[in-house]
Order: sequence, then structure tokens, then C-alpha cells
Amino acid sequence: MPRVSAHRRARYPWFVAIPTRFADNDAYGHVNNAHYHAFFDTAVSLFLARECGADFSGPRIDAIVENHCSYLRPIAFPDTVHAGVGLGEVGRSSARFEIGLFANEDDTASAQGWFVQVRCDRASGQPVEIEADWRAVFARHAIREGA
Repeated sequence: MPRVSAHRRARYPWFVAIPTRFADNDAYGHVNNAHYHAFFDTAVSLFLARECGADFSGPRIDAIVENHCSYLRPIAFPDTVHAGVGLGEVGRSSARFEIGLFANEDDTASAQGWFVQVRCDRASGQPVEIEADWRAVFARHAIREGA
């Protein structure tokens, strides 16, 4: 399988810092791979809350239907993870969030991946159209290809 090239910070238009915890490290002395998906989830959830005003107890929810992570270099406590978020393809009810995890001040990603989320009605579980104001936010935070 070909090696994935690490993305640079410039690819991502939005960042949040997430401190690692001592308990995140595993027996190999670095953050356990399962925590990377938690970093992704935290970054996307904070993006939705801060940029879109998401109400996580409201009538609409965002269901993750697909995800992926490429692990490129280890992160370990006491590193701070700087999670970059950008939007890839946006459909009628779905959006692909691309995430890069950068250790401390590194310019190249230690891990990178994506989530596909579907906007759903909480009561029925059925997909609903992404709101126009969210679409405007997503457009302003599109992935910077080639960066």
C-alpha cells in the first residue's frame, strides 16, 4: 500500500488546540490510535458549535456514517494536538469534514483523515437538508487544495 503524504497546516482553514492527557498514552509510549478518532470528533463538534452555533440537544443531529484515519507519526503526552478542520464535498444532507492532527508546532500532520456526517431529524432519524447558514459557513471553510 502506498504511503500517504502528510498534509501541511495551510490546507486547513480552522484550528483548535486539544491537550493530550497522560492517560491517552498506551504501553508503547504514545497516544493510542483510538484516541485519534476522539480528537477528530472533538474538533468537528467544536467547529460545529463555534462556527455554526450547533445545538446538540436540538431537533437535528449529525450522524457519522463513515470515517478514516491515516497515522503518520506518533503523538505522545504532554503534546498539544492542533486539529485542523476543513470541508470537502458537501451534499444535500451530508458533508465531508477533513481533519489534520498536528503535534505542538509541527507544520506537517501526525495523522489525518475525514468524517462524513449526515444531517438528520432527531425524531425520525431521516436525513434532512443542511441549512443555508451552515452551507455558507462550510463554503468559507473549504479545504485548501494544494496547500
